[in-house]
Amino acid sequence: MSRLIVKNLPFSISEAKLRSTFSPHGSITDLQLKYKKDGKFRGFGFVGFLTGEGASKAKDWLDGTFIGAAKIKVEMCKELGQQVGKEKVVIVEEEKKKVEIKTGAEKYKEDPKFQEFMSVHTKDTKNEVAEEEEEEDVDEEEKSEESKENNYSEPVSDLDYLKSKKTPKAPPKPPVDLFTVKITGLPYKSKKKDIKTLLAPLKPVSVRLPPKIKGIAFAGFTTEKEMKTALNK
Repeated sequence: MSRLIVKNLPFSISEAKLRSTFSPHGSITDLQLKYKKDGKFRGFGFVGFLTGEGASKAKDWLDGTFIGAAKIKVEMCKELGQQVGKEKVVIVEEEKKKVEIKTGAEKYKEDPKFQEFMSVHTKDTKNEVAEEEEEEDVDEEEKSEESKENNYSEPVSDLDYLKSKKTPKAPPKPPVDLFTVKITGLPYKSKKKDIKTLLAPLKPVSVRLPPKIKGIAFAGFTTEKEMKTALNK
């Protein structure tokens, strides 16, 4: 019997849907979806095939395909010798010896039915250990993904980035009280440059021509002295 681990399954998946997806490629012996203690689906499961040929065919055909909007990843469950170290192999052998001692199994070593029973028992034990190791691998992947999510920062939009780089504006200057003179008798078509020419060499800080009243203008100076000089012109 060969087993596959199917990762990145959609959370809406059911055992019936998973079975119908894999059954065309071989005879399925068992199927499991894995859940957390709180009942939340962990996004992966195991599919057991009667033959290695069926499992290999299903892997080659379905790995990288989509179930719904999820792209699934199909892998062979590693054999016990590949997946675990010598220490776990020794444990299995010790357990086997304990069974033989307690039940007197050595009497039935030559019995074909007993050999078949031990073969199935050993395979089941290997499958359980292999599944535990595959689940540990998935747990590590989940922890890695959670770590990436925790370290992930939201992207900054171009507008927010420009706002962060924008130099704050200087506070507006307080209004300055000017010494203003009124100029009358001007030609109706007078412009600001004409007023500045008239007042030269004085340099008014502001020149204002009322839009609705023709022939007058206002010139502002920073000092009273400049204002008096302008009045004497």
